[in-house]
Amino acid sequence: MTNKVLFLALVLNAASSRLAFSGEPYIALFCDGQVDAAIKERVEQGVEANLLTMTEMVGSKSKPLSSFDKAIAWGKGLIGTNIMAVLILSEKIGDKEGRHIQARDGVVVVDVDALRPEKTDSTEGRESWLRRVEKECVGGLAFVLGLQICNHPTCALGSTPLVDETLDAKGRGLCPPCMGKWDAKKETLGK
Repeated sequence: MTNKVLFLALVLNAASSRLAFSGEPYIALFCDGQVDAAIKERVEQGVEANLLTMTEMVGSKSKPLSSFDKAIAWGKGLIGTNIMAVLILSEKIGDKEGRHIQARDGVVVVDVDALRPEKTDSTEGRESWLRRVEKECVGGLAFVLGLQICNHPTCALGSTPLVDETLDAKGRGLCPPCMGKWDAKKETLGK
């Protein structure tokens, strides 16, 4: 299966975007390959709704990243004055340890294939898959942007090392205490 990668980078004033001139922080999306349109849309909507940050498709990555470490190194190289964090969704990164997410050094890597339920041919199975990806993206971005892992069972910022009912029970957004922390944190971003 071809690696398909979607890159989301939290950007302030990126020169290649129409949002760059607004001065508002936003998340820029970068794609590699034919990323499922429903995944892109769900992640974009979920991040905008839960982190209250605009998103826009601005570019692509031509060479697939074959491991979490390589993806994090690539994403880390993007972080600077304008890019504050990077989220990489890989169709199948092929982690030997069975991980579905890595978050460190300002970079979040999510293995979309590892979050896929056994059956995605039904509406219910496909919706479960989209929710899992959205939850991990929202929680991962909040984590690399300075919030701590939350113990509330329905918070997207909760730790879910296994793809099981714990992940499915987790909410798609931040719990009220984490949202309050995010609102305070967001005020300091870009300053």
